Amino acid sequence: MLHDIRERFIGTTGKIILAVILLLLAGTGLNYTLTPNRFVAKVDGEEVSLRAVNNAFNSQVANFGDADLPAAFLDQIRASAVESVISRTALQQYLSKQGFAVSDEMIANDIVSNPAFQTDGQFDRELYDRLLASNQFSAAGYEASQRGQMVINQFQETLTNSAFITPSEFRRRIELTGQQREVEYATISPDSYLDQVNVSEEEIMAWYENSPTRFTTPASVDLEYLLIDESVARARIDVTDELLLAYYQGIAGDYEGEQQRRASHILLNDGDDALAAELLERINAGESFEALAQEFSVDGGSAANGGDLGFVAKGNFTGPVEDAVYAMSVGDVSDVVESQFGLHIIRLDDIRTGDAPDFETVRADVTERFYADRTDGELAAIRSELDDQYFENATIDAMAAALGIELQTTDGFTADSILPFGREPALQDTVFGPGALEAGQLSEPVSLADDRTAVVRVVAREPAGRQPLEQVKEDIRELLRAEAADAIAAERGAQLAGALRAEPNMDFETLTLNTGAEVAERRYIERSDTQVPAALAAAVFNAPLPDGAPRVGSVNAPGSGFLIYRVSDLKPGSVPDLPQAQIDAGRRQLATQNGTAQVLAIVSTLRDDADVEMGDLLETTQGL
Repeated sequence: MLHDIRERFIGTTGKIILAVILLLLAGTGLNYTLTPNRFVAKVDGEEVSLRAVNNAFNSQVANFGDADLPAAFLDQIRASAVESVISRTALQQYLSKQGFAVSDEMIANDIVSNPAFQTDGQFDRELYDRLLASNQFSAAGYEASQRGQMVINQFQETLTNSAFITPSEFRRRIELTGQQREVEYATISPDSYLDQVNVSEEEIMAWYENSPTRFTTPASVDLEYLLIDESVARARIDVTDELLLAYYQGIAGDYEGEQQRRASHILLNDGDDALAAELLERINAGESFEALAQEFSVDGGSAANGGDLGFVAKGNFTGPVEDAVYAMSVGDVSDVVESQFGLHIIRLDDIRTGDAPDFETVRADVTERFYADRTDGELAAIRSELDDQYFENATIDAMAAALGIELQTTDGFTADSILPFGREPALQDTVFGPGALEAGQLSEPVSLADDRTAVVRVVAREPAGRQPLEQVKEDIRELLRAEAADAIAAERGAQLAGALRAEPNMDFETLTLNTGAEVAERRYIERSDTQVPAALAAAVFNAPLPDGAPRVGSVNAPGSGFLIYRVSDLKPGSVPDLPQAQIDAGRRQLATQNGTAQVLAIVSTLRDDADVEMGDLLETTQGL
C-alpha cells in the first residue's frame, strides 16, 4: 500500500507531487489471492504462483499475434514461462538481500505518469480501476508487480551504467563490424532453366507415393454449438429508465468528487517577517496581490502566475497552509502563515464543490455498471438452466429453444483451430482427445476461459488424410520443376566456380559468356548490406581474408540462385571516420551489451544456486 504519500509544497519551487492520488487506489480492485496451498514451484521457500506463470505465458504468446501456434510449441513456451518466473523470483530475493528498493513516491510517479492510465494527459482514476479490473489485478497487486519490476530495472541500470569498454576494445570492434570487402559476383538463376525441365506423370506419382507426410489434411469436425458468454447474459438483463435511475440513486455517492479550493500565495524566506508584514499591509490597502507575488514571492513555480496554485483538494497542502485555506471564505487574505517552507500570505480565490453529476451526464457509465453488477448472477442462472436442460432435453436444438440461445455452427474445426472458441484445451480434448465425441454425440457443458460455457454436438467427423493426387498434381509438378532447375543451376554454377578457381583473375564477363548468368558490378559491401543476397554477404565475410590474391567462392542462395563470387580487397572500419554522435552511441551500446551480459550471468548463477521445489500446480499450467 502507498501510505503517507500526499501532495505538498516542495521547497521554493512550488511544485506539487501528484503521488497523493495513489492513496485513493490502495483499497480498490480485485482479490489478489489465488489458489491457496497450491503452487507451481517454491524458490528457496517462496511460492511461485500460477498467476505469475500465466502472465509470463500470455506475454510470450502475445508476441506471435494471432498466429495459430502448434501444441508442441505452446508446450515449449509454457516451460519457458515457468523457468522465467523461477529465475525472476531468485533475482528478486537476491536484490532484496542486497538492499535494492523503490520508494512509494517512485511507484506513485510511475503510475500517474503512465499514458495508459491517462485521459487528455491527466491521470484518470476510473480508467486505472477499469484497466486493473479487466486484467484481474488489485491496486495493491499492481503496485507490488511494478515495485518488483522497478527494482530489477534499478539493478540492471546499475550494472549497465557501470559497465565500460576500453578505447582499444572499441577500436577493434569498429574495425571488425565496420569492415568492408570488395566483391564481384555472378548469379546463375534457376528460372533460366525452367523451360528445359519436363516432369512426367510417372515422376509425379512416384513423388506422391514416396512423400506420405506432404499435402496432408488434419482430422476435422463440423460442429453445432451453444455458447454462453457475457453477451448472452446481458441480452437477458432487463434495463429500463426507472431501473437505471433507481440504481444511480444508490451509487450516486461514487460520483461525488472532493471539494477543491483554489488559492494563491506569496512565499517568503524565513526571517523576512518585516517584509511579510509590509506586503500584507499593502495588499489590505488595495495593491494587486498578483503584482506583489510576481515581484516578491520566492516560489518560482507560482510567482509568474501571480501566486496561483490552482485547484487543490483537502489533504494536499502542508498543515498550517491547509488550515488557513480551509478556514477562509472566497476573497479572504490570510495573516502571515509560517510553515516549514517559509512565510506565506494566502488568498482564497475559488471553491469547487464535489457534487455528483446529474443522471443523464453519466448515464452511459451507470448503464455499464448496472450490467456489470448483474452479469455474473445472470451467467450463473443461465448455466444452471443449461445444466437442467442438458439432462431434460435429448437434442441441442431443444436446449437452444428452451434457453432462447442461438444455435451456431462451425465447419472444418481442427485440433489447432482458434476460432470460434480460442485456445481451449478442455474443448479440444472433448472433441479430439481420448474418448472423443462421435458423429451425432452431444458434449456435456464445457467451461471455457473468460467465464464462458459451451455445449457442442459433432455433426460430422473427417479423419486425417491426404489430399487426392489429382488435387495436388500441378503443385507437385511445379515443385519438381523447381528442384530440377535448381540442380541445373547448381551444376552450371559449380562449373563456373571451378573455372574461376583455376584462373582467379579471369574477367567475369568472359567467365559467364553465353551462360545466361547475371554479373553484378564490383563494389565494397558491409556485413549488413541489404543490396546483395544475405547468403552472399555471409559467405563473403566468412571467407578467408584476401592477402594479395583474390578469394574465390560460391554459395547457393535460396530465392536468388547459385552465386559465384570473388573477394579482392578489404577496408577495416575506422573510428575517426565516424561522426562523434555515432562513436558515443556505439560506446554506450557496447557498454550496455557488456552490462546485460553481466546481468544474464548473475541471473543464471542465482537460478542454478536456488533451491527449487516443483509444486502440484505445474501440470495444470498445460491448460494456460
